[in-house]
Amino acid sequence: MYACEQQYGSLLEHMELLVPNLLILVNGVHVLCFCLFLVFVFPRIAIQIAVETIPVQTVPINGSIICPLLSDRYVAPLVNALGLTTLTSEELCEYFDYCVVLNKTQNRLGQFPPPYQPSMVVAGLSDTKQRSERSVRRDDANPRTYSVKRATRAMGLFANALVSSLFGSSTTQVPRTSKKVQPTTEPSTHQHDHPARTSRRHPARTSRKSSAFALPVPSTTPKYAPGETIRLLQITDINLDMAYEPNSNTNCDQLVCCHASNGPGTAGPFGDYNCNTPLRTLRSLFAYINATFSFDGNTHANDSTAPNGRIDYVLWTGNNGPLDIWNSSWNRTLEANRLVRDLFLQTMPNVTVFPAVGSHDVYPDNLFNYNTDQYILDAYADLWSPWFPNKTLLEPVQRFGAYTQPIRPGLRLVATNSYQSNKYNYFVALDRAQPRTTEQIAFFTETFTQALMAQERLVIIGNIAPGSVDVTPTYSSGAIQFIAAFPNSAVLNVYGYVHRDLFSLIHAVTAGNATVEPDLIVDQPVDVVFSGPPVSPNSQVNPSFRVYTLNGTTFELIDHETYTFDLTGANAAAAALSTPATDEQLDDIALRSWAKLYNLKETYNMTDTSVASFANLSQRIRNEPEVANLFSTLAVGASAPVACPLSTCGVEHYCATAFSVINYVFGCVVGLSSTSS
Repeated sequence: MYACEQQYGSLLEHMELLVPNLLILVNGVHVLCFCLFLVFVFPRIAIQIAVETIPVQTVPINGSIICPLLSDRYVAPLVNALGLTTLTSEELCEYFDYCVVLNKTQNRLGQFPPPYQPSMVVAGLSDTKQRSERSVRRDDANPRTYSVKRATRAMGLFANALVSSLFGSSTTQVPRTSKKVQPTTEPSTHQHDHPARTSRRHPARTSRKSSAFALPVPSTTPKYAPGETIRLLQITDINLDMAYEPNSNTNCDQLVCCHASNGPGTAGPFGDYNCNTPLRTLRSLFAYINATFSFDGNTHANDSTAPNGRIDYVLWTGNNGPLDIWNSSWNRTLEANRLVRDLFLQTMPNVTVFPAVGSHDVYPDNLFNYNTDQYILDAYADLWSPWFPNKTLLEPVQRFGAYTQPIRPGLRLVATNSYQSNKYNYFVALDRAQPRTTEQIAFFTETFTQALMAQERLVIIGNIAPGSVDVTPTYSSGAIQFIAAFPNSAVLNVYGYVHRDLFSLIHAVTAGNATVEPDLIVDQPVDVVFSGPPVSPNSQVNPSFRVYTLNGTTFELIDHETYTFDLTGANAAAAALSTPATDEQLDDIALRSWAKLYNLKETYNMTDTSVASFANLSQRIRNEPEVANLFSTLAVGASAPVACPLSTCGVEHYCATAFSVINYVFGCVVGLSSTSS
């Protein structure tokens, strides 16, 4: 594990000279507070040590293989960024690991935006909303103009406050979004044009393996009248690996296995829980959607015959490249994104897809530098262009990787980027003077203001959810306060990244003042964040996808349902075939291995999907063994039955669902664990 440190001791000394006193001691071994190797090889060691209830898993890693390749990709940018930063070593540690310094920061939202007063921002936004819902003063000649001006002013306060926190100056003003950037030449790559295999029949289910406790059998998808609902398909965290090799080693000395270089082994044709996603499994997902869902242009199933109902739109929430980041390249990352894009266009050419950039969709993974990486944004603007009928909507994609699009009258989508919030992107974290950061704030300010005044509801998507352990404190605190200020605006907050099927609650926030930080009002949950299940099996999870059903008039969430791929069963069925199995046999097995796993309300016996119902579900996970076991098993796509003792696992799941802000999650775990011990 520490071969990296031994091999690059001089590098660590060099970094220590750049930023003195940056080293901390973990189990007798010096690592950087935001250590390159801690971040990219064992990103949660510090958390696991701090929160004793989470067991530390020791994984043997061959540093002689990984470290030189990591060094080639990450050391130079890190040293360069450290040389430019004006942050002190204490500020750096707070910035990157504030959420795990439990004696200092548990149950803290984090300072946002210092030295500005958040109370002015939240009060201004709330006042704007109240006034927009009432009749305005009689002497206002144009009530709408008056309301828009007030909203713009309040949102401007919010935006300038965020700029103040980033630049350390309360006088910095938010500029208007700049003009369109001319595309630059992107590195060349090749694309695949293999269509997904289709079927005119509905695949028969394969039997699920038995578990220590029985999973409920989901009912059929309800039939809705045309226009009665809006159905949103979410596909996230594919981690497509074109170098996946069947019959390779699945238990190698690296973080991701199943490559020819790992030697022979037992990797099945459809994937492994220690590996990235093979192309065959991904194509079977699209074939299953084609066979069992109706959508515009689908000749294989219609609204009457499709057993799984209709799909109206797609939320494609990022992380399409493989996870072996020491072998990453821009061509490899772009190839994965292009191949997935082509599968959407071939399978669902008449369905609008709303994409988002994930942390593994840039190069090197997690890193993005506005000064040098324009070609990446240009590539995604080109890649996504088939779903942007108005090309001016692509301008913010080229500027900062985010955008907004109307879904239908009254409902608007806002897509965020993950490299702006990712604390592992030290270009953003250490270099605060980036004009495009303020441009993005201006863009979202205008978008949210106009949506508010037009009484539009919002679907917000991204890869890394705000409040996550991997999000910078400033972004996390700001985003949480922003959403909490208008809990009725967002009907759906959809993310991925964690390779688990999870939800968490956003709470109301106190106003705070110049000397007192804002805090969560822990008994006032106001919104729900969904982290959708991944397609990738990496991290011991069955490949899965999600469908959200919204009311077609109010746009409120009615229900969601999750579909999963029985990876163990599929590989076993393939192994039982004569050798070698034909492609047609393997495709047939793959298609039959997909099935609905559960419906949300039915499975958890929820009367509705209100915030109060999710808060109640969180409490049930803490108090009811059956619910805790069920939640833990479904979180991994039922890849294996997961027993969840209430005193440990139940506490952790309760805290992770009851709070979106990671400080409060860990404070909750430590508090409840100490109480029960």
